[in-house]
Amino acid sequence: MVVKIVFAKHGGELYPMDNKIISGISKSLIKASEEQSTNTTLVSASTLLVQAVIAKGLDLDAFLAQLGIRPDEYNDPNGRIPVPLMQRAWRLAVEWSGDECFGLGLADVVQPAALHGIGLSMISSNSLREAIERVVCYQRFLSTAFMISLNPEGDHYRIDFSTERFRATPDPASIDGTLAVFVAMSRITAGSTVRPVHVYLQRKSPAACATRYRHYFGCPVTFSSVSNQILFDRETFDRPLPTANPDLARINDQVVIEYLERFDPQTLSARLRTQIIDALPGGTISEESIVQRLNMSLRSLQRQLKNERTSYKEILAGTRQQLAQ
Repeated sequence: MVVKIVFAKHGGELYPMDNKIISGISKSLIKASEEQSTNTTLVSASTLLVQAVIAKGLDLDAFLAQLGIRPDEYNDPNGRIPVPLMQRAWRLAVEWSGDECFGLGLADVVQPAALHGIGLSMISSNSLREAIERVVCYQRFLSTAFMISLNPEGDHYRIDFSTERFRATPDPASIDGTLAVFVAMSRITAGSTVRPVHVYLQRKSPAACATRYRHYFGCPVTFSSVSNQILFDRETFDRPLPTANPDLARINDQVVIEYLERFDPQTLSARLRTQIIDALPGGTISEESIVQRLNMSLRSLQRQLKNERTSYKEILAGTRQQLAQ
């Protein structure tokens, strides 16, 4: 058995957390019969909420018990937890802490490894734009509920966080936490001075702590918006990063791709990337040869990729670009 010690930050100090903290998430790890119908979140990412609960001084055992989660189960960083259970955890954390802005606290405990291979490939990227593109490309690895997109907009880049896939309206704290972690990882990747230009949130302004949003994000924050968005300037996004390490980024990309191949085989784009990576060393590669590898027709490939809002050419070009970096 492998014993892991994870450290969380509280009051400027680092203290160890035992396995029950990070592995406590789950009798609720999804069963195979539920995987097709329930949105899920990566367990290692969900532990950020647990660390924030501890940082608030809450009783972790009681918190997990209230959710019906056994704290003595083994940790599985590759496991997944149902989004409905995560939403219950968010609501309970807000209720027990009495903090409407609880989600912002995740920024204080985030570490790249909590986001598994994506976090490690982000900090190895050539630019913040490239790091965010990785999140967009492999977003189902972290959660199947959110739909994240990156869109150029004049002198800015707009990152949209759509909640269309949620079966019920997500708790505002879960949106706050997602955007807070997103900005925290951007600062870890590109420097602590990184500031968005504007943040838009669908939630209503929390009366007791609204000023904390502007203080954390370092920019204007608009509540009751039509969507959840972060706006960055192009210069910040495209600036080359001195910490770039293409080899490390590639290795972690492959970890994520292989995971998606196992967890989400119905996502054709993930399967296609894996086949392209396997075929590229052989030289010539064609759409026809790839469909043979996938054991499907060309028309079926094109139709399914269209449903996933991408194409063979886009995936091939993106994969080649990543491998060349």
